[in-house]
Amino acid sequence: MSSNINPYLLKNDNFFIKNFYDDYFGVLWNTSNTETIIITYSFPSKELKTITEGVTDKISRIFSDSEKALINNSINAWDNAIDKIEFRLVNDNSEADITFGLTYIDGKGGGKAGWSAGQSSKLFVFATIYFEADDIISSNDLVQMSLASIGNVLGLGDIEATDSFVSVMEKPTSYLYPENIILGDYDVAMIKTLYNESSFLSKDTNSSKKILFSHDNSENTVIMEVTNGDAIGTVKIEFLPKFAPNHVKQIQSLIENNFYDGLLFHRVIEGFMAQTGSPNGDGTGGSSLPNIDSEFSLITYERGTVGMARSNDADSANSQFFITFQDYPSLDNEYTVFGKVLSGMEFIDALQRGEPPASPDSIVSMSILEFKQYGTFNYSNNDDIIIATSTHSTYRGLAGDDIYFISHLLKENEKISIIDTEGYNTIQLPSNTYIDSAIFTKDAAQLIFESGRQVTINGADKFNYNLSGNVTSNEEGVDLSFSDFALIFGIENILTSDFVEDAVFTDMYIV
Repeated sequence: MSSNINPYLLKNDNFFIKNFYDDYFGVLWNTSNTETIIITYSFPSKELKTITEGVTDKISRIFSDSEKALINNSINAWDNAIDKIEFRLVNDNSEADITFGLTYIDGKGGGKAGWSAGQSSKLFVFATIYFEADDIISSNDLVQMSLASIGNVLGLGDIEATDSFVSVMEKPTSYLYPENIILGDYDVAMIKTLYNESSFLSKDTNSSKKILFSHDNSENTVIMEVTNGDAIGTVKIEFLPKFAPNHVKQIQSLIENNFYDGLLFHRVIEGFMAQTGSPNGDGTGGSSLPNIDSEFSLITYERGTVGMARSNDADSANSQFFITFQDYPSLDNEYTVFGKVLSGMEFIDALQRGEPPASPDSIVSMSILEFKQYGTFNYSNNDDIIIATSTHSTYRGLAGDDIYFISHLLKENEKISIIDTEGYNTIQLPSNTYIDSAIFTKDAAQLIFESGRQVTINGADKFNYNLSGNVTSNEEGVDLSFSDFALIFGIENILTSDFVEDAVFTDMYIV
């Protein structure tokens, strides 16, 4: 596990505020509601709004396209650092929330931008950032001034030059900025902290990381027996109701009525996919159930993806489906994904090829995995990797350094407990795990996932917590202590609390 945590992520606002020597007024944009707020910005061609009512500053010249691009890059750097705020460009609008302009400041040079802002009750109403054209000596100067000035109108102050950390708010800094600007650890933690935003939780999934699905999710796990010549192979498929609920519901209904038993793989194309589900055995027809509207998602077509076949009409899927032999990105957002092969892909690989095959293989049977809940499962004295599923109600680790991998793994409304008092043990929550709510005490934690899934961690103060890691795909993630884990949910000093504490931040994904 990784311990390379951003050292500033869990600092309070006073840690950052004490480093501001100028231009800090404790004013922020209003992000009090739960939705992301839109802050518009513009490059007006004639005049800039000022804090003096009825008075405007004349534009000395308009920005060039290359200068606008540099400022846009600076805005994007801040935009990417905070989820609560989204910047939006509006063309030539002097009434935008933030306006940028080239105007007269002091005529002395020196590369310092100016800014002003209207405020009400310690909240920004609008802001203006202005530069003097003669002060822009280089592209890097403009980027540096832009980053710092945008930070100012987000509510940050200026920071004296220091060797302790790197910040775009330093006055001055000799840092050379790349075209793709990514704020450093200090600045990301600073803006998130001042806006009371968790650095580990987000309202949105992280599209750059694969979404994890349940490991063995009972009614959403299907056993499909297929012929391989004279042999029979067993293929386990996991359905994805979160992303294609109507497709999953219909396929489950057909399985329960034995619709697929005996149907042929009528179209099997080498390097592409194997298709089945035609009651006529030739790619025509469907069930007596109505067609299903498309349910496209961000899930990509990788090897073993189960998708719905259809005609040219995107809303014509009914009973036929296919399984891909390899990654096939051209199918993304064209055919609904409703499942993934968990095991037995070698039996799909061995299906007879052809359109149709000369001697087609068939589905012997399809059945939904029966859910069974057992009692306590005691693990070994080794270093175990424990994928917490619906197989047991209690997971008890023995000696050894164990990893408990928990995510969207449980049957709906199921509850499990974890107990482990020996060794160095880790609770791992991979990226895109959705946490509906959480409860903490000084020595226990309860995490409530979607659809009533619940995990209780006994002796929680003795565990290490790894966020964003994935032991199944070798992603390291970030290690936190129990107190720091509680802190990201907005709970301070949990180890000295005598109360049951409800999480402040809820309905969030692990980043």
